[in-house]
Amino acid sequence: MSAPRRPPLRGDVVPSAEFVSPPTVAAWLGIPVPTLYTAAERGLLPAIREGTRWRFHGPTVRAWMEAPASADTRRRLRGGAAG
Repeated sequence: MSAPRRPPLRGDVVPSAEFVSPPTVAAWLGIPVPTLYTAAERGLLPAIREGTRWRFHGPTVRAWMEAPASADTRRRLRGGAAG
């Protein structure tokens, strides 16, 4: 069993194939894309801002989704309240 991967840090080189599109992340969470962007802006879910674009590291988002601490945030996002 391998050690769990840590989220990428500023300056890390991450293969672009590990990033997923905002519509994909929104589908994983069962929320509209605009709600995803609002949540990213508010720091409610793991995301990386590059200029004017948001990037979502798939393995990090998946790990966040599986963490018990994210359950309340995911519930609120699905209910339409991003904060």
